[in-house]
Amino acid sequence: MSTSLESAPSPCTEATASSRNLCEKCHAAIDDYAVCPSCGYYAKLGHYVEIDQELEQIAVSNSEPFRLPKWSYTTIAGSLAIIAEAITTTLMLETNSVDRLMCSVLHLVVGIALMLIAQIRATFLTMMDEIDTTIVDCICFPPRAWGAIAKRLPKTASLVHMLCIGFLATLMALFVIGGIPWRALFTDE
Repeated sequence: MSTSLESAPSPCTEATASSRNLCEKCHAAIDDYAVCPSCGYYAKLGHYVEIDQELEQIAVSNSEPFRLPKWSYTTIAGSLAIIAEAITTTLMLETNSVDRLMCSVLHLVVGIALMLIAQIRATFLTMMDEIDTTIVDCICFPPRAWGAIAKRLPKTASLVHMLCIGFLATLMALFVIGGIPWRALFTDE
């Protein structure tokens, strides 16, 4: 009986060890880890586990704070420029003017053209990477083409820029600048 009492940790020792983030067995600092990095003791299970030191180093090195990739700043800057230009156009031009109509149509055409060029290029890059992918797959489900583009980043960042800026130019033409008389296009009046 005396051996079982000696081998079992006392509740007082467990409380002190966990309150100071120390391992119950080797008293090494465990910080916020579930497993002791020194001896591999997993307190919740009451067992020792094998620790892969190489994998642990990768996990520790990946604990850096999140940072945007450098190529994304160009996309953000281009998007902000498109938004600022669309708002400026909206404020400067009269609501039903020909200038506003032309500016809106220009945004719409350029935006759609940029998105189409980016999608076509993404489709061909995807078909080069994945043999079983066809043009129909990429047209019917456009995100399929962008999987290969995401794998090739930052080399393919220009396609991401093109898609984002084209999409944003199209949205700005339709919802911010306006000026396109849609009712007149679809009625006989």
